[in-house]
Amino acid sequence: MARFDIYTKELIPVNEHSTLLEMIMREIGDSDVLSFARTNKLTFHVDESTDFYSQHFSEEGWAYYPRTKRVKAGTLRYRPGKIRLPSQRHMYVNQTYPDTKEKTRVGIAEIPRIVIANLNELTIDELLNDGFTSVKDAVNNMKQYPGYEAINNNSVVSYYYFGETHWKK
Repeated sequence: MARFDIYTKELIPVNEHSTLLEMIMREIGDSDVLSFARTNKLTFHVDESTDFYSQHFSEEGWAYYPRTKRVKAGTLRYRPGKIRLPSQRHMYVNQTYPDTKEKTRVGIAEIPRIVIANLNELTIDELLNDGFTSVKDAVNNMKQYPGYEAINNNSVVSYYYFGETHWKK
């Protein structure tokens, strides 16, 4: 598989009403991403927000991961048979509660860059920025979450880089 990097700040709107998704799809339509999706029978899933369990937060904002010695700076997104894309350059960040399915909006994160790749093609920095020490570590930990049970080294994932995050006070 090829690795695809989409820099959202470089996308040019067609008009003042252009959404990030429209700009991404126009970019994808002119690239190998669309043929990759067709060849691999993948469709697109649009994320309207980014939802995280409480371990991803601290009192100051994003969590610090002692194992990787990093503050969360991005997130892996996976759904079987899908390529996940953000709906906007600035996405709501929600804390979720698995027992109740409730969500609390805690901030807004900028997503200046998206990577679409097989999990085993992500860089070590991308893995470390999401709290994982290796591809194996990512697979083992992500399998614990609903919807991620089928993830493996070759799964197609999207990685959202975080830019500036504004926290709700």
